[in-house]
Order: sequence, then C-alpha cells, then structure tokens
Amino acid sequence: MNNTQMIRSLLVGGSLLLAVSCTPKPAFAQWNAYDAMMSNNVYSRGWVNPYDNTYTNAYKFTYRPITTTYAYFGGSPASRAARRKARVQKMPARQRTEMERFLKYNGTMYKPSKSMDTASTLSQTFATNLKVPAPKMKTVMQEMWNLYVKQAKDQNAPATDLARTMAYCISANYYYYTGGTGVPETQVAVLRKNLRETLAEDPKFRAMTDSQKQQLNESMVMLTHFAALGFEVVAKKAPAEKRTQVREGFKKLAGVNLRGILGVDASRVAFNSDGLLIKPA
Repeated sequence: MNNTQMIRSLLVGGSLLLAVSCTPKPAFAQWNAYDAMMSNNVYSRGWVNPYDNTYTNAYKFTYRPITTTYAYFGGSPASRAARRKARVQKMPARQRTEMERFLKYNGTMYKPSKSMDTASTLSQTFATNLKVPAPKMKTVMQEMWNLYVKQAKDQNAPATDLARTMAYCISANYYYYTGGTGVPETQVAVLRKNLRETLAEDPKFRAMTDSQKQQLNESMVMLTHFAALGFEVVAKKAPAEKRTQVREGFKKLAGVNLRGILGVDASRVAFNSDGLLIKPA
C-alpha cells in the first residue's frame, strides 16, 4: 500500500478496526455502551443535526483556545515564512525568549492528571439532548480516548502532545469531511512541526496550564472519534433508507470539528507538500 490509499474498515472478531497506510489511523473497539446508543438516540434513526445546541456548546467550549490558528496557514509557503519572520522580529525580547524556551522544552506537551475527567464533562453535554444516560455516554467517550492512547503507544509517540494531537485530528476530520481523502504522513509530519511553531508564538497558548492542555487534548480526540464512529459504524447500521443521510451528517460533524480547530469553514481546508493550507475565502 502507498501513502495515498484511503482508510478501509475491517471487521475482526466483532470489532471494527480501521487500517490505513497514512494518518489518520483511528481504530474502534467494541463499545460497552454502543447498543444502548443505537437503540436510544436519534443518530441510529437517521437524523443528524451538527448545529444544534449540543454540538454548538460542546465544540465552542472545546476549541475556544485555538480558534485563531488559521491565520498562520494562509498563502504560499514563502508568504507564510515572511509573515512569521516579521512577527518574530516585532516580538518584545521577553516574549521571543519565552517562545524559544517553549519550543526547546516541548511546551505543547503536558503532564496528565488522573483527577481530570474530560469524558464526564463532554458526556453531560451530549447526554441531555441525545437522551442517553450520562454514565453510558461517558463509557463511550472514555473508550474513544483510550483508543488514541493505545495507538500512540503502539507508535511509540506521546498521547500528551497537543501539536501531534491537533495534526492527527485535523487530518482525521479532513478524511471524514471529504468522504475519504487521505493525507500522506509526510504532510502530517510537516503540519506537526508548523503547529508547534504556531502554538509557541501564541502567548495565550503558552500560558495554558497542564490541566487546560489536557482537557483540550482529550476533548479534541473524543469529538474527532465521535464523528469517525458515526461515519464508519453508526451510518452502516442505520436503516437502509437513512444510511446516506446519516453518513452525510457525520461528514458535516467532521467539518464542524475542522472549523473548531482551525477557525475557518472546512471547505477552505486543504493539504499540500508544505502541510496544511487554508484556501482564500
């Protein structure tokens, strides 16, 4: 397989695994609360509204700290480099030193706390409108995060690096939003590097605590995997006459994720050899 091949789903021993040759690589295990979700919520009956209050609140709350990242990815590689050079030159010496230290000491990483319960926070938001008991929703949300941790471990990579997670989530949501356009690993690697520089430049991001970074990191993965679960699993189990509608609905949710992370409409998101590209409006 080459790096441009699309994600394909495989059923192995009753569990859905997604095998790909390029990032993203979300893998879905058998859900403890999946049957309850399928029988009790509107998604299994063919209705998906990505702009209702549930999603509006959950996505805005999650992505609020990073919704200006788009400003760093517009234009040609040369123009972006020139803008970055100009920004760095204009920085007060103290801020420039802080940025350099942030990059040198892996500032996009955090030390996780066991007391942080991101799954419960998101579950409360979703459970009310989805008519699913919060504890069952929490089980699903927590499993979505656990899958990312396992994947990171298998790749000998940190699950607690926001730049890596953002690159993963951007490429994964792009895949689902476009209905299967995979992103080569070489482009994702460039995006990770660019995101580290972008986040290091932002004084608000540099000031985030470990707890804030952890909640953002975990929420981003859970919301990304929620869209992927719907696209890969829920849509396939929906009634035949609703299947396309459900699949399209979860594509829209992936687009909402992209907008939340990048601050621009998903239709403007693209990739090239320089990593992420934000197209003109």
